[in-house]
Amino acid sequence: MSDSSLPELTLQAYLDKDCSQQKGNSLIIPYQPGSLKLSLSNDQKETKVLGSTSKITYQGTSAATLTVTLLLYKVYYEDWQSFQSGKGLAVKDQLKQLYESLYQVNGDTHQPSFITIDWGEDLLLPYAGKKFRGVLTRADASEQHNDGKGTPTYIKVECSFTEIPPNVDAKKNSPDLTHYRKVVAGDRLDYKTWQIYGDGSLTSQVARANDLDSPRLITPGQVLSFPPFSTSVESQS
Repeated sequence: MSDSSLPELTLQAYLDKDCSQQKGNSLIIPYQPGSLKLSLSNDQKETKVLGSTSKITYQGTSAATLTVTLLLYKVYYEDWQSFQSGKGLAVKDQLKQLYESLYQVNGDTHQPSFITIDWGEDLLLPYAGKKFRGVLTRADASEQHNDGKGTPTYIKVECSFTEIPPNVDAKKNSPDLTHYRKVVAGDRLDYKTWQIYGDGSLTSQVARANDLDSPRLITPGQVLSFPPFSTSVESQS
């Protein structure tokens, strides 16, 4: 059984971004107290005009990010209910289950699962009473203890999730809206493209629009523009 003194959250994987096609059972996992962090960001662009004060222009709202440290440790079956909930799994099996739910690419959709996260209490606005809906962007697992024979008995998994962008279709079809994003360490152009348009296949077009020789050649601090490609295509037809 899990330690009742630790807070828990519920993870549920889905095959689609609308979170209607459930993948497997939900996972109830304890997390490190104080590690649950929600980050919100409004993007601003500063324009400096010679002889006048600079102008700050709102460019858009970035997708929210959620970080949390999950705790996987050896527990034992106490009753049938704990067996059914999966709380009695060995640590290596818990890690495998987490990998399959959050990280593994699904054969039918050719992309990782979409995830809902419910921490059960109104801890973080604006998600009071709601579930965070997003995708895993990074997971760092570290062994904290083993049984002396190489089998882990306690693992910490630091996870980062990015919210599924709302109103994706509206963004794709806005003729006068170009988005700007500053690159930070660990960013990937294909994922940032997906965040803006909801379509990662536009990555090569974004690369050309920013004069990049390769989608992989982005550096921290660089500002990228994401123009409304769909409108350009429609206007040519």
